[in-house]
Amino acid sequence: MKILLVSHSFDKTSRSEFTPNEPYSLGLAYIASYLEEKGHEVFVLCLNNYSFFYSHGLITAKIKEFNPDILGIQIFTMNRVSSFKLIEYCSERFPHLRLILGGIHVSAMFDQIIKKYKNTIAVIGEGELTCSELLMAFEKNNSLETVKGVAFWKDGKVLKTEKRELVSNLDLFPHPKHEVFFNSESKRTMAHIITSRGCPFKCSFCCLHIISERKFRTRSVNDVVMEIENLKKKHPELKTIQIHDDNFTLNNERVIDFCKKIISKKLDVSFIASGKIKPVSEDMLLYMEKAGFKKLMFGLETGSEKLMKSIHKEISQEDVVDLFFKLKKTNFVVTTFLMVGFPGENENTVKETISFVKKLQKIKYSYISGVGKLWAYPGTEVYEIMLKKNLISDNYWLTDKDAPYFTAEHNEETLINFEKIMLSHLSIQKIFTLKGFFNQFLSMPTVIIKFIVHSSLHNKGLLLSLIAEIIKSKSPAAYRLTYNTYKKLR
Repeated sequence: MKILLVSHSFDKTSRSEFTPNEPYSLGLAYIASYLEEKGHEVFVLCLNNYSFFYSHGLITAKIKEFNPDILGIQIFTMNRVSSFKLIEYCSERFPHLRLILGGIHVSAMFDQIIKKYKNTIAVIGEGELTCSELLMAFEKNNSLETVKGVAFWKDGKVLKTEKRELVSNLDLFPHPKHEVFFNSESKRTMAHIITSRGCPFKCSFCCLHIISERKFRTRSVNDVVMEIENLKKKHPELKTIQIHDDNFTLNNERVIDFCKKIISKKLDVSFIASGKIKPVSEDMLLYMEKAGFKKLMFGLETGSEKLMKSIHKEISQEDVVDLFFKLKKTNFVVTTFLMVGFPGENENTVKETISFVKKLQKIKYSYISGVGKLWAYPGTEVYEIMLKKNLISDNYWLTDKDAPYFTAEHNEETLINFEKIMLSHLSIQKIFTLKGFFNQFLSMPTVIIKFIVHSSLHNKGLLLSLIAEIIKSKSPAAYRLTYNTYKKLR
């Protein structure tokens, strides 16, 4: 069968500025590889960071050209509006086309979606096995009730089949179709991989447990290294690999084993990864540096001890300080993710976060380019708080509105103000503004100078981003002209 897999445009507040090395949908890439292994013909379009009209035009044109039997739509909360418009368009223009919906928003809200779009089939949870069995049911004209992990409309109601258990042996899946994204972007030098699935923790703002069930499963190190070797052979232009595991560093010994094997292969590839604040051993950091890891990102979220506990981060300020003293001995570019607007957030907790992060930056500079405002996604603890306070209802997800922020305690204007305050104190990209210069450089000039010098020696890309920020802040028109020229020359 012929299958077109798509991920439509994100809403404007969630959309990133396009770059040639932007992350791509590994979910679609894995499903594409698995279905091709089963003998199907698959085409993939991942268009999250393009405008709605551009994305919609590409998808509909591809449907006419490719003439697929199946359209698979990956739906996140932040692209649900564009996805629903695509469903409505295809239902009217291509009534013969079978529509399969997947993604985390579908797993959370399948009942609501199927009731509105009765001609669709929802895949609940991970999609490789379920999609393959669905196609087999179509080919053999079998009942969909024989397929685990789906929901569809039957006899005037939503019918959900038996739950599909998570696959424990991830090596069963073929490597994802990276070539789709390298072939569609000639300037790409970065690949994106996952070496594990799931995270065992219970952060109040996270909805990943809807699919991963808080179960941590790993691929074998040998299989991951094989994927990287194949990537380098197929794409010699490859320079960097970003690892998108929910928690890459959870098993320190596994990471060390991975690094030792990468070192022995001498692949001339650098790595970026994210992980939890703990556990992080000095040995692991040593081997990661030897293996070519250049940038490490950690989910701090807040510097307030009180909020760390209330959002279930399972870390303390002491844990974070301990990590930064270990990082001080390395040359990694370090980033800590921050958010504002958690339950209990106020001016005092914002000040506490600023004070604490500055303390960390004096130990090992943490590069912070942005601060997120807390979204209230379905399936999260913070969304349940919004529901209980009658500030939102499930019907919200059928509107054309953007994914909402958590506003049970503060309105959006206040959250934006918190964000601006934190950025002026913590983001070096704001150092070229009067407030940023006063709040950062004057409070720790030696730290800032040392970081800029280090960047000029070890990370030219980071230095160039700072220069771009100067142009952007001082002359937005010149920045737009320069960026548009760059895009035309790509």
